[in-house]
Amino acid sequence: DIEISQSLDPELRQAIKDSRIAVVIFSINYTSSSWCLNELLEIVKCKEEHGQVVIPVFYGLDPSHVRKQTGDFGKIFEKICQRKTK
Repeated sequence: DIEISQSLDPELRQAIKDSRIAVVIFSINYTSSSWCLNELLEIVKCKEEHGQVVIPVFYGLDPSHVRKQTGDFGKIFEKICQRKTK
């Protein structure tokens, strides 16, 4: 029941925090979704603070494109960064 324009729901944020493992599926269009990026930020925060295990899955793209933010993945990421604040 969360609308696209809203921020992460507190229940979703809590579910991420309560998880021991997070599986992140990266696709070419992953970075075009602010929802996905906000969830990823929460997952990375949990990894750093609580040692949550993160398993990345790369669907239809080279892992180095995610790591180095290059290729189509990087282009889309750069576009969304221009529209967002730090």
